[in-house]
Amino acid sequence: MLKISDKYSLSTFVYFIILFPFIQQRTLEELPRIATLYKAATLLAAMCVIFYVMIYDRIRIKKDIWVFLIFWGIYFVSSCLNSQRSIPRVLYNAIVLLSLVLFIYISVKKDLYKLLRVLSYIYAAFIYLNFLLDIVFPHGLYRTSGYHAAHLLGDDNAVIYVALPGLVVMICYSIMKYGRITWHIWLAALITEISLLRVWSVSAMAMLTMFLVMLIYVINIGNIDYRLLLGGVLFAMAVCLFGLSNSHVQAFIVNVLHKDATLSGRTILWAGALKMIGQKPLLGYGGYYEYGRFNTSKLYTYSCHTPYLQLMIDGGILLFAVFVLITFRAFRQMKNKKRNVYIGVMAIGLTCMMINYITEQVRFYHFFIIISFMLNIDSFPDTTAKTLKSGHRRILGDLSVRTCR
Repeated sequence: MLKISDKYSLSTFVYFIILFPFIQQRTLEELPRIATLYKAATLLAAMCVIFYVMIYDRIRIKKDIWVFLIFWGIYFVSSCLNSQRSIPRVLYNAIVLLSLVLFIYISVKKDLYKLLRVLSYIYAAFIYLNFLLDIVFPHGLYRTSGYHAAHLLGDDNAVIYVALPGLVVMICYSIMKYGRITWHIWLAALITEISLLRVWSVSAMAMLTMFLVMLIYVINIGNIDYRLLLGGVLFAMAVCLFGLSNSHVQAFIVNVLHKDATLSGRTILWAGALKMIGQKPLLGYGGYYEYGRFNTSKLYTYSCHTPYLQLMIDGGILLFAVFVLITFRAFRQMKNKKRNVYIGVMAIGLTCMMINYITEQVRFYHFFIIISFMLNIDSFPDTTAKTLKSGHRRILGDLSVRTCR
């Protein structure tokens, strides 16, 4: 039974208090004192979730959750063997991200509508506030450690990592509540595109545009085959990692995108990462950035600027293989829910997120939110593109819906 209630309650407030720290964004981590409080709040929220699971809920651990446990287990083992100083950070991230997955698993069963509602409000607040602050402070709110101008959601390439998964969640909420994508969702997408244009984040603009084009297809025609989406991710990886040596590709990057042929030095970092992976291919070096940082100048060191190579540096082929397994299982849900609009929206969003990840170093907070929703698609209503066209304000299907006013 899906509960749909527009009434605010204490539980709605609790959802907000728990979820807000999990929606990681850069400004709260760049300011020293605020960053400490933010991380403490995130850990406290995580411990509350784990305490609730252990004492009150005791949900049966599904095989999907076991895969997440294996993922962090490999991280921990690799760190114990190779990078003991990074163990506290590994444990922190494991606790936080596992609790996030657990909270979504619990909430989609108890009150999916409320979960989407609270997440949508949080994401929407970040998107609109980031746009407003960008207008008021066009030169940035602060400078990052690398001296890049940054706004609420971070520097030029960081905005999309919150905005795109946020749009995915907001779209799912809008469909569940109204039976369509409302105008304010399209407005949020528009101002996100404008924000990216203002900071000239080319890859992010391209991914958001591609997402919106595929979204129009999904809501009007139907889902895109998951094999085609996965193939698109692999093709993009091949083009980025191996196609940049092509003279025509280099000319396009320099003359059209006004970037250098090495993608601002990223290809140099990738070459160094591949050499490291070749030396310790199985379990990697452990930890976060203690290894896998490269000197490109006398002043700064950088990570390899893509989470895929970073995963292999941190945990070797074993860690990367589990990551691929988690991702594949999420996309495979489309096989059993071929016409469900919700899985289609999340799948195209995840595809664009993964392609955009190729050239940037990211963490997986938002990634795991979308993945967890996809792995729990059975809790979503069976809504098709044809159903959306019918103009119903609420998608009932075969579900019993209780509306509280």
